[in-house]
Amino acid sequence: MKILYITKNEKRVKEFKETLKKHSDSVLTIDSLFDLEYDVVTTATTRDLEANAKKLVTTIYKKEKGNYDYIIADGYGLFSDYAPNILGVDSDTWWPGTQRDKNEALVNLFMGAKNRSIYYKAVYVYCDKSGETFVANGYLYGYLAKKVKEKNGEGYDSVFMTSEGKYLSYYSPEEIVSMSARTKAIEQLIENIK
Repeated sequence: MKILYITKNEKRVKEFKETLKKHSDSVLTIDSLFDLEYDVVTTATTRDLEANAKKLVTTIYKKEKGNYDYIIADGYGLFSDYAPNILGVDSDTWWPGTQRDKNEALVNLFMGAKNRSIYYKAVYVYCDKSGETFVANGYLYGYLAKKVKEKNGEGYDSVFMTSEGKYLSYYSPEEIVSMSARTKAIEQLIENIK
């Protein structure tokens, strides 16, 4: 099986390969945008993760359908009903500065909010050789902490409290990967491919 994963994020490619290896031994090759000889614009065009990923997959499918068994694109973000137009697709860019700056700004934004529910969402859209598209989703639900506590993890993990009342950043890196919305979506994707 030969897969093209439409991303420029090397960490996600590694994470994808490792999760795939645990569940399937039929994958021969996983290429990414680094393996193509042309540039692909991956900027989100809507506030909908699935629509953005589907657009990428269908665009690349037209060029690469004869070269891969599956073409896959993803979308990922932190979401909240309290701030739906700030986070989501824009969760990486809504606030300038470092990730710590973004975490502190988010804590300040939620100051006094009664609904502190937040969740990570990952969407993988994949297209098979026939051009049919499929969607796999993964979620990790929790709530926004009132302080930033950094240790492990990345992104908003240092303000993300799990249902157990523990900062996501205080889990081990392996536990974070196993709980992540991306891992859950990849596992669903693999089941669908099987």
